[in-house]
Amino acid sequence: MCSFRQHHYDFNLYSQPTTRRYPVILAAGLFAVLTLLLLDFSFVRYRLLNEALEPTYWSGQKVVTWRWAYMNNKPRRNDRVVYNQSATSYAAACIVAVPGDHILSVHHTIYLNGKPLAAALSAKSLTAYAAFSVPSGFVCILAQKTAPQQLGLSLLPITRLQGKIIGPWQVLLI
Repeated sequence: MCSFRQHHYDFNLYSQPTTRRYPVILAAGLFAVLTLLLLDFSFVRYRLLNEALEPTYWSGQKVVTWRWAYMNNKPRRNDRVVYNQSATSYAAACIVAVPGDHILSVHHTIYLNGKPLAAALSAKSLTAYAAFSVPSGFVCILAQKTAPQQLGLSLLPITRLQGKIIGPWQVLLI
């Protein structure tokens, strides 16, 4: 006669011997620590101190940026970014043009490669006339100037970009 043994597998973590529990707990703890470190070094929270991105983001609002967005990727038009103005000061801006683009600003209307940009950008108080091409290693941003509600075009080295804004801090906490 052939007898079959019935195997009973108990997957309850606490019913297993103590020596089997420790590797599982250690692996879970290590996973949690590595996840927190990755999140801490990949995402950074900033408080916007300028009005350059209104009405999407307001002055004083906290946003989360992805620090490694431009490590292997090139910046794209309409990216909302945080950049460093000095060693301790950061500002937000919108990328209007990337390397190789041609910008023309005439009578408060911005033309990108011969086509007018959105009315929302053109309605702001801009320089009366400007014409230039964006060189390699730079982006053209629409940034706040010294006076509130006054925006202007600026060339910014890509190396000064701190990260791409991925959303407001409050929404990402939910």
